[in-house]
Amino acid sequence: MNVPKAMWWSYLMNVVMGIATLITMLFCIGPLESVLDADAPYLVLFKNTGSDPAAFCLLVLLLFLVFLGNVTALATTSRELWAFSRDKGFPFSHWISRVRTVKNPLIDFH
Repeated sequence: MNVPKAMWWSYLMNVVMGIATLITMLFCIGPLESVLDADAPYLVLFKNTGSDPAAFCLLVLLLFLVFLGNVTALATTSRELWAFSRDKGFPFSHWISRVRTVKNPLIDFH
């Protein structure tokens, strides 16, 4: 019961925070023509802070979050591919679903 509740509340919190972020971006974006003509619209938004170091920190934070999101997506996709292959749902399922054990003398408890 707790996991579905946590999933639902995290979804609701993300919706609220996403709307707040969107409203903030729309009020702070500045002239729309300069943003549409820019190669990096987010950088234009960040430069509207008036501080180049703050814009750089926001850009690094954004890139870090994108990187972590990509790692999460890759991990989720590979897990789903393995689970679906374990159920014989893909071509070459026998090869994809194989799990090899590696004997490591550092963690061998025998």
